[in-house]
Amino acid sequence: MRHESVAESSGTPSSGVGREAVGSPKRRHQVESVKLIPMRAYLALTSLRDREEGQAMVEYALILALVSVAAVGILSLLGKSVSSIFSEINADL
Repeated sequence: MRHESVAESSGTPSSGVGREAVGSPKRRHQVESVKLIPMRAYLALTSLRDREEGQAMVEYALILALVSVAAVGILSLLGKSVSSIFSEINADL
């Protein structure tokens, strides 16, 4: 003699402890929530990417770094000639 009941919709034994019925509104809501996780993650990452707070400061820092690297590069290439030009100007004064 079997003491387990068989769920009408799925044909599987159900103990009735801690399980929602497959077609219950609460269970459907849980399944829909799980299905929406990738979309929510995509929207969250998109909103983080599109935020413009602090973006101007980062742009200014990048420009400053680029100008500094360019200045060091140019002065290292032309260092001797620039030094001689300044020496001539200093001597003339």
